[in-house]
Amino acid sequence: MKLFWRFIRTDIKKSKRNFALFGCTIFLGVIAIVISLLLTRTGKLLYADTLLSDYGNYDVAFCQVSDKLKDVIEKDNRFSELGYVFDQGKYRFLETGNSIEVGAVKDQKTEDMYYVNPVKGRYPNKKGEICIDRITLKSNGLAEKLGQKIQLTCDDTSENVTYTLVGIIEVQKQDTGETYDTRFYPEEMFSTSNMNNVNFPYAYIYPEEVKNPKGIHILADVVKKENSANVVQSYLDDSDLLSDLHITTDRSFGREWTIANILGADTNGDSLANVVSSSMENGNISVDGYTKYLMPVLLLLIFILVLVGIFDSIRMDIRRKYDYYGTLLRLGMNSKKIALFYSMEMLIVLAVTILAGIFCGKWGYEFLISLANDLLNIHLLSVVDFDSFYITYINKVTWNPYTTAAFVVGVSVVVATIINLVQLIRMKPIQYEMKKVTKKKRKFECKNLYYLLNHYMGIDKIRYRILPNIIICLVLVSAVFGYQFFQCKIADDTGNYDAQLKEARIKGFDYYMKQSPVDVYSGYLQYMHNSGVTTEMFQELKSNENVKSAKGAIVDYSTALVVNKTDMLSNKLMQQSEVSEAISDSVNDQIDALASVEYLKYLGVDLKKKQVFHTPTIGLSTEEVMSFAKNNLIAGEIDRKKIETGEEVLLMVTDQDLASYFKVGDKLPLVDFIRDKALDESTECMLGQIPKGYENQKSSYKVTVQNVTKEFLCFEKMIPLDARIGGIVLVDADLDSFYFEDDNGVNTVNVLTSTDAFTKWKLPNKNYTRVGVTLKKYNDTALKSFDKTWSKYVSEAKYMAQIDVFSILREKQMISKRVMAIFYLLLAVLILLSILSAGNTISMNIFSMKKERMLLNDLGMTKRKIRLLLWMRFGKIGLFGGCISILPVWVYSRIAAYANDLMRNAYENDTYDALILSKPWVEAIPKYDLWNGNLLQTVLVSVAVSLLIIGTIVIICTCGQKEGRNKCE
Repeated sequence: MKLFWRFIRTDIKKSKRNFALFGCTIFLGVIAIVISLLLTRTGKLLYADTLLSDYGNYDVAFCQVSDKLKDVIEKDNRFSELGYVFDQGKYRFLETGNSIEVGAVKDQKTEDMYYVNPVKGRYPNKKGEICIDRITLKSNGLAEKLGQKIQLTCDDTSENVTYTLVGIIEVQKQDTGETYDTRFYPEEMFSTSNMNNVNFPYAYIYPEEVKNPKGIHILADVVKKENSANVVQSYLDDSDLLSDLHITTDRSFGREWTIANILGADTNGDSLANVVSSSMENGNISVDGYTKYLMPVLLLLIFILVLVGIFDSIRMDIRRKYDYYGTLLRLGMNSKKIALFYSMEMLIVLAVTILAGIFCGKWGYEFLISLANDLLNIHLLSVVDFDSFYITYINKVTWNPYTTAAFVVGVSVVVATIINLVQLIRMKPIQYEMKKVTKKKRKFECKNLYYLLNHYMGIDKIRYRILPNIIICLVLVSAVFGYQFFQCKIADDTGNYDAQLKEARIKGFDYYMKQSPVDVYSGYLQYMHNSGVTTEMFQELKSNENVKSAKGAIVDYSTALVVNKTDMLSNKLMQQSEVSEAISDSVNDQIDALASVEYLKYLGVDLKKKQVFHTPTIGLSTEEVMSFAKNNLIAGEIDRKKIETGEEVLLMVTDQDLASYFKVGDKLPLVDFIRDKALDESTECMLGQIPKGYENQKSSYKVTVQNVTKEFLCFEKMIPLDARIGGIVLVDADLDSFYFEDDNGVNTVNVLTSTDAFTKWKLPNKNYTRVGVTLKKYNDTALKSFDKTWSKYVSEAKYMAQIDVFSILREKQMISKRVMAIFYLLLAVLILLSILSAGNTISMNIFSMKKERMLLNDLGMTKRKIRLLLWMRFGKIGLFGGCISILPVWVYSRIAAYANDLMRNAYENDTYDALILSKPWVEAIPKYDLWNGNLLQTVLVSVAVSLLIIGTIVIICTCGQKEGRNKCE
């Protein structure tokens, strides 16, 4: 045995270069798998981070806590952690006068629970320091620069105070690209008496500076053995505490909600706590398509690369040691002991390199994450730094990077070793002698020029090109397919941003504001005429020194056409009908549908003879009406004076055939639904409540379905608008979306008039519900100055969503950087691994051709031409790989299209549940069409890079070698 180990030590020492080569291949293979799998966990972390940023890293938030409630919460042993956020009160920026809520976060534990992580800097840790919300800084004209002095005035004491900015946070987030919204959880707090809007502070100071807080918010984590919903309900059931409770209901249980989404668990009406616990116990987890389908493919790819690289390294190593093994055979050691001898060597190398690879893979992952964050500023999250509470769940839905790496690489080494050892075991002493004879025979054959050229450029050497072919083709396939796939993923992830940019008409507007569809009713119930941008505000925007042009429109959704049923036009306008139909068999749905009919009857519409069609009316300035309509007018004419007075209006249609149903000069049966000003401007109405003073109004009508009766109040009245058709304008609903209300294809007719006409018709005051602005300059100074003005109007305008194109572009770019950073890091590891494997194979082939190259040199071929021949020979592999790389893209696109067809047919035939049970992959696979215009460019770039790498390997392998026969021999 001692002699056996001495042989192993001697062999490893003698062949240290060979062992270093395939040890490096194993080492890089392990690193590749570890980094790849950790990066997939990073993707899960980004998803979890988004959820936590929206909903908070806690279970329940108790807001504006009284002393009594605070004492009860702190004594409740069902809470494992408590965090405290204090309200210091209102301060004003000395320069702008804008107010801001200032508070304090008690400690690091509360910071983690609150989950408003500074995007720059930190929370204050001593007096005189402050951290402020990023958008708050922006709206007050302040740069995102740490260390600057912030001057504030306290509203309570009127004292001026100066703070040093040490952190920039994001309490307000622009997740949807629509508006600067506060995080989801503080938007609406539940109270037993009324609806409350309790917002957390937008700036934070050191907690010791808060002596008498205006309010206290307690964040609570529920212990794992308790059900969060039951804990909250117990507080709601406590009559002594009801008056003190302000508990989030819309997005409660942020931690459990995040876990349920990570696990992909379907709540099915059950509590989140039950869903999470049962998912973990029963393994009822829905792994996403990336982990379920793409990760096995990636691991298989790495497995093949490692297998090929190890196989070729072992093959070359064994071939070099034939003399050594032949000596061992002559000394009496049989071939099986030689195989065992070699296997022990491989096991030693394998164990050392796997351990080293796991360690370096984890370190490399951390290094790459920090490097990407420092250089690209993309904020990738590290598994090591993330809240350990979620790691268990993230591990549950991802591959284990360490055991998987050891298993995949270990299997590849075993397979490669066995394949090569089979040949070694068959070796006999006589075969060793035959090797010498074969070598001499080949020396003689190399003297034949025809054989040499055929041997060099022909198919005789194809077996030496199989391995580099496999390696390079696999990497090219990965590069092309991966790039297309991740680009499609970016398009999918940023689709909402693209929609918002389209809405802003990015070619025309840099900033855009419109009445929020979330905050107002649709159809003829849309009132709140006092919302939006006032005329004075709009004029100030137009006259701003940074504004090149500003456009404004008033969209009145409460107008409609009342058309005779016998009129053929009624058939054309069916989709705009105000009479809804029940979407299910539910009694409530049927009552609501019937209520829309009874509502119109109550207002005096004879529905046996008439039909009512929702027709938005768009008000523009007279100049804007003239400018927009004159180029698109297809019938009639524009009378400026009659348009201003409302005597005539223009009809905008999306279909030229539809215009034939209207006759210029005819009276337009246009009506408006209006109500009292007090109701029109009531916030209670927006919340679905009845304002004080209107509670006792007599029910206007009743609706009965299946013995169920509901009463409906009607505060509206319907008035006719005296107007005639002055002209007809043909529009493109998409391109002219600023001037036309399409409502997702429902509206095919709009009324166009002057803003002055609303006054003539005696309608309530109407503000601009759409405003678009284009700037003169786009430098930092202009943007900073206008941001301040724009944010002021956004805060003053009621129920308006705004789009800042530059912020959306930055957000979109950040998402793109994050996604592609993960792809490029994965690809870089694969390329490094392939260079080692393919480079070893190509270099061995080139070194084995020394005599062929020597003869070609003697025949007059220069070293440069020999290199060119070698590059052309191995370069064909890159061209072949480029062609092959298109195939999986096409196959995947076909599979995705097939999955889409299956889902569409299942929806149409109401067999969706049966489809998912029989073919679960249909729902899990990302349904991207990778076959797009970028494909050819991606293939060409990938091929060019592969040819460059191959050329570099050829140059390195031939550099410094003397090719002439007389020089070599």
